[in-house]
Amino acid sequence: MYIIYKLKLEFFERYKVLDKPWPWEEDSAKWRQTLKNSIKVILFNHLVVTPIVQFIDIFILNGLKARIDIESFPSTF
Repeated sequence: MYIIYKLKLEFFERYKVLDKPWPWEEDSAKWRQTLKNSIKVILFNHLVVTPIVQFIDIFILNGLKARIDIESFPSTF
């Protein structure tokens, strides 16, 4: 998608929903700040939140998992 946006190919530009310029063209400083904040949040989620959720799943909720084998489904009759 980056290549499509940067090359500004007419085929793709005519299908834009808004006629305004792309956000990074309109206010590049604000766009860079938004991008940095987004990357920080994504890294935090991947490096901090995901391991905590995995720990809770493995060590705390391990005995509470639902059965998903065929015998545990109700019959259709």
